[in-house]
Amino acid sequence: MKELEDRVTSQLLIRSFGHGKPAVIALLFLIAAQSSLAETIPERPIDSSIWALNDPTTMAIDPITHHLFVTNGSGQSLTIIDGITQAATTVGGFRSPAAVAVDPVRRRVYVVNVGSGTLATLDETGKPCGLSLRVGEYPGSVAVDTHTGRVFTGNLMNGTVKVVDTRKNAVIRTLHVGSYPSPIALDSEAGRLYVANKDTGSISVIDERTLLTIASIVVGPSPGPLAVDTSAHRLFSADRSRNTVSVIDGASRQITATMTGFDDPSSMAFDNASNRLYVANRGAGAVSVLDGQTGKVLRSISGLDLPTALAVDSGAGRMYVANTARNSVSVIDTKTNVICGSIAGICGPASLAVDATSNTAWIVNRDSSTLIAINLATNTAATIGGLAGPTDIAVDPDGDRVYVHNQDGILRVVDHRTHRIITQISGFSAPGPIAVAESRLYVVDPGSGSVHVVDTRRGSICSRIPVGTRPEAIAVNPASHLVYVANLYSANLSVIDMDKGTLKATIPAGRNPTSVEVNPKTNKIYVANLGVGTVTVIDGATNRIVATIRGFHNPVALAVNPETNRIYVADSFSDRTGIIRGDTDKLIGSAINLSGPISIGVNTRTDRVYVGNVYANNLSVVNGASRPVALSTRPKPTTTDR
Repeated sequence: MKELEDRVTSQLLIRSFGHGKPAVIALLFLIAAQSSLAETIPERPIDSSIWALNDPTTMAIDPITHHLFVTNGSGQSLTIIDGITQAATTVGGFRSPAAVAVDPVRRRVYVVNVGSGTLATLDETGKPCGLSLRVGEYPGSVAVDTHTGRVFTGNLMNGTVKVVDTRKNAVIRTLHVGSYPSPIALDSEAGRLYVANKDTGSISVIDERTLLTIASIVVGPSPGPLAVDTSAHRLFSADRSRNTVSVIDGASRQITATMTGFDDPSSMAFDNASNRLYVANRGAGAVSVLDGQTGKVLRSISGLDLPTALAVDSGAGRMYVANTARNSVSVIDTKTNVICGSIAGICGPASLAVDATSNTAWIVNRDSSTLIAINLATNTAATIGGLAGPTDIAVDPDGDRVYVHNQDGILRVVDHRTHRIITQISGFSAPGPIAVAESRLYVVDPGSGSVHVVDTRRGSICSRIPVGTRPEAIAVNPASHLVYVANLYSANLSVIDMDKGTLKATIPAGRNPTSVEVNPKTNKIYVANLGVGTVTVIDGATNRIVATIRGFHNPVALAVNPETNRIYVADSFSDRTGIIRGDTDKLIGSAINLSGPISIGVNTRTDRVYVGNVYANNLSVVNGASRPVALSTRPKPTTTDR
């Protein structure tokens, strides 16, 4: 088992937790250096990760299968999205992936890794095809010729382009071009390879058949994004320093026009079917649509957020725009030039809830102020906006409504079916965790040390119950009509009588309890104690502690499956989720290879466990029913160093 490192930087904590739970952040930071090595326990693998868009930087489309491939720079991963259903999977193990290219004929995907200097070859499911190939120092761009199957990579530091024979998986030629070559564009029909040399202000033109440089076109101080019109054999070159786009005739290799009026043109794509040029304006948060023949701007599509990459699927009539600020991909109808959808990534998964009735996972995206609803049967997702720094979530047991608390102190109610905000409830001084029982909401107010009781039929606060100091978590036992509140600073558990609306008892817990969950079938209450790395087990009938389970580093969240009598513990800094057997109160295994697990939920019908990873900004799926696999050390990922 990998030992927890003593040094944890404040930068990681700020990036991961943001402004969601400041009290827990400080405790995590202080406790990190004190955490002892947990005991060796059986481990089990993660089934999959979904919706892990994290710093989407480049994209490529397969026009035959309509699959979109998105490199996630900070996420060290590749997200594969079905353009028809928008179902997505994410493949990890990359090293700063910088660019992606697709060969639709051979059904191969090529990704260059700046961090490892390699070219990874995958099939369209994300499975590696052989070993990664070393292609040079800092490869930052890639292109593939679908006729020959050759791949070209631009190496930023030494001014070269590597030519790769994909049948042999070998570099067959090194071409010397200008300084800092990136990106690369290919006109396969004309047999021309274009390389933008950013530092020398030129574009190298290479004859693809002879692999000789036949021209160098001076275009300006900083040539960047390229796009090719393969019908008229024209090249479009954007200059981000001058906010211009140059039009170059491929035959004469002369600049025929220079278009102005752009705002940091960060990416371009040309649609041969409609003769349209699309230019992403990163500064303006918009995409310009131009007539490919006249250069006239036909429309500007706004509503984007730092658009960085474009990809056009002519056959499906769709254009995809990667928004790095939102960790999302906008979907645009190329016939109407209107945004028709958004494929959102997870960005700060502060809280999640799983509804077994509808087989849906609801994830609070704190950093992007959105709520994601994932259909767990199809792995398709919908994104709900209109929130304001959401922090906590609860789902009505009937599955009709979802309750989301926000940084502005307003609780928003979302309709499960329409995904629309149907009402707002105000009157809270600060956001806090939520629990639902019958027609009542129990909302924690950490600042005042109380719980607000909300009548969901009237949509208003009907009472306020004082509890302990800094209440941090809440859970309901519908069988006993009791509510349990974990108080972070007073290190105890407040018990509320739902029928009387009064405080019934106070139970001691471990230091800094941050999460509480209930198994209504066994009437046991479980409390995660962040300060001492334990889980306290309480008998609900006697209010007495019956067990203290050790072996955790920083337990921050709990989930209980009453059907299997299993308890799952998100153990943040150890990158694991512990599994407790409820009848013996013993730690029997763990799910491994997580990345800052901060939130957790379980589908009680399928026994699938869903873990929100704050460092990787993704959702890991663990099969709770599978038997733990006994391992003495942490297994190496199967796709490392691509």
